[in-house]
Amino acid sequence: MFKKTLAIAIFSSFIWQTAEATPILTFNATSQSVNLGSQVGIDVVVNGLEDGGLNEIIAGYNLSLTFDSSILDVFSFSGLSLDPNFFSVTNSAGQIDWNSLSFDTDASLQAIQGNSVTLATIVFNTLGQGNSTLSFSFSDLTGLLATSLDFTVDTASITVTSTSQPQDNVPEPSILMLVSLSALGLAAMKRAKGLNV
Repeated sequence: MFKKTLAIAIFSSFIWQTAEATPILTFNATSQSVNLGSQVGIDVVVNGLEDGGLNEIIAGYNLSLTFDSSILDVFSFSGLSLDPNFFSVTNSAGQIDWNSLSFDTDASLQAIQGNSVTLATIVFNTLGQGNSTLSFSFSDLTGLLATSLDFTVDTASITVTSTSQPQDNVPEPSILMLVSLSALGLAAMKRAKGLNV
């Protein structure tokens, strides 16, 4: 009886851990602050593919990332191609759409992916001041056995501030120069007094 109870408890614990483990579609930095006129980079990442004994994979994905086009503009984009024949990306004002699909076996994908997979690296130019939220207007991940993967989604933000203008640096007169000028002034006054006598 004890062995049965122990086996049920271990099995229930495993199921509970697996049910609680959910991959997260997120960013390498959820909040960044940069100066206007500079560039800022961000990675789109799926974390937690192996947490809780999931041993999940990314066998395909279809993502649409939105941002404020009055604040940010895409400078460069590098997305994960699961298969060079099945990868596409489109970039329009305020949105990037990209997707890929793999025809490798699940076992070979598990061997190379691990717990975290970077789906894209994006570098933005900063165009204006303000705060731009980075969020997914559409997100679909395919996992083991070509089935849809359950996951949670994070958002991120980039705050662009005005460039710090250097102050007009008016150099303070040095003490040595002040002392020298004072000595010259005193000498000139003595000389003038001597001439008036």
